[in-house]
Amino acid sequence: MRRSAAVLCCLLLCAAAPAAHAGTTALTKTTYDAIQAAQAQLDAGKAGAAAVALRALLGTLDALPYDQAMVLQTLAQAEMARD
Repeated sequence: MRRSAAVLCCLLLCAAAPAAHAGTTALTKTTYDAIQAAQAQLDAGKAGAAAVALRALLGTLDALPYDQAMVLQTLAQAEMARD
């Protein structure tokens, strides 16, 4: 139940961040590469490892709301895959 609430919050933030910062819709290369690596881990059945890596990245993205939204979206996928 708690994980489902966290996923819902992530999804809501994912929808709000791009709208609040409509002019900044390009991912940085670092974020893009990290999301691709996390997606590969998800495809390999390693959702836990993907979630840990995405949470670590999320802590470094305070000034990049679009990147945060995309990382949160991928993190939500990883959390759903862990259930």
